[in-house]
Amino acid sequence: MRMLVALALSALMALSAMGQAPFPTVDPMRKAPPGLEGLVWNKWDTNHFSVISLDESSGRSLKSEIESLRQDVLSRWGLRGSESFFCKLVCVPDAEMLRKLFGLQEPKCEVRKSASGGEDCIAIWIDSGRIDLLPSLVAEADISWGGGPLFLQRGVSVLERSPTSIKSVISSASELPLVAVTDSSKSSEAFKKDIGAFDATSASLCLLIRREYGKRAVGIASGDAKVPLYSRIGFDSQSDFEKTFARYRVNLLKDLASGSTPDEYLGSGPR
Repeated sequence: MRMLVALALSALMALSAMGQAPFPTVDPMRKAPPGLEGLVWNKWDTNHFSVISLDESSGRSLKSEIESLRQDVLSRWGLRGSESFFCKLVCVPDAEMLRKLFGLQEPKCEVRKSASGGEDCIAIWIDSGRIDLLPSLVAEADISWGGGPLFLQRGVSVLERSPTSIKSVISSASELPLVAVTDSSKSSEAFKKDIGAFDATSASLCLLIRREYGKRAVGIASGDAKVPLYSRIGFDSQSDFEKTFARYRVNLLKDLASGSTPDEYLGSGPR
């Protein structure tokens, strides 16, 4: 059932000013800042999402489609997904509203780990003008929630975008050594140091695993196994893994530059 709740903008703006996207909450007792009075959230719950939208029509559409969208993403990548997954999905009409309400220049997914022993929280913020990014954000949210490795979170998220965006990310930065993105003790630092190179390497690696070794290999890569990734997907050593990836990426970049890589190979269409 749809629930109408007044917009809790005072608290949201305070968090935005601190550089942190405010986590989706509603509070009917708070007043909106000048110029933003009268906005009303529409809210619907599904099995794994709480859809919160300023536009009723957009919200109803998201509510009816979001569960099947999630299943499509999981199926494409051979991932099971966690039954405990529950995400707050906030949709506003346009980019300007996303900036004003949440201080965000781009749609965003975020997992907030509880430091006090409470429940972890996850949310997606998006605007209707960039709704095509929703599969990418859902992929990132689901893999993050399940504890999947950072390279898989970032790589699959890139490969759930449009072919044009995928090509841009993969081609616009040099790759990192695979050990830097696949070793959990190194990946966070590598990501912070060079997000572009990390995403380009991760997307190329996820494409290699999915296309050359199949969805089952993606599922194996998603596990928090004690065995190194190279061994889990059939390589004898990290060196062999690195060499295979280097050859694959050189050929991939060459094909992307010549325009000979079909969009279906990158991500759109059946997989």
